[in-house]
Amino acid sequence: MKTGATVRKRCDPIAFAEAVKHFPLDFGQIENVHSTPNDGHVGAFSFGKVTGIAIGIFAGADIELGSVSPAKWKMDMQVPAHKEASKARASQLFPHCTAGWARALDHGRAEAAVIALYGGIKLGLKPTQPFQLGLINGEVPKPKKTAHAK
Repeated sequence: MKTGATVRKRCDPIAFAEAVKHFPLDFGQIENVHSTPNDGHVGAFSFGKVTGIAIGIFAGADIELGSVSPAKWKMDMQVPAHKEASKARASQLFPHCTAGWARALDHGRAEAAVIALYGGIKLGLKPTQPFQLGLINGEVPKPKKTAHAK
């Protein structure tokens, strides 16, 4: 979305909900974060809005959602605070998925994978095969086209 001279990314709740439908989820894990005094008001509002969208989609899909603080999951999963070091740790845990966070700005995707693994470990789950990008019966799900898609 363009506002003045600035282009802002927006969460597409419909695409998000469709993606959740493609995966047979029983549980979700979300990072329990908050805005800081240094965050701008537009960024803080957007951040809270996306968090609310995620919580609503999981609730609407009747999927239990846990939350964990960044300090807790990073300590338990041995993930450093620096973004590049965080991606390196995710690559150790998910060696077949490194292409998913190859760009400099993909550190959030890498951390999301580790947060999901953290949630699974806390549930007592153990992987039965190596993780791969987009693993749903070996295929990446294709998003459905909707009237809201842009």
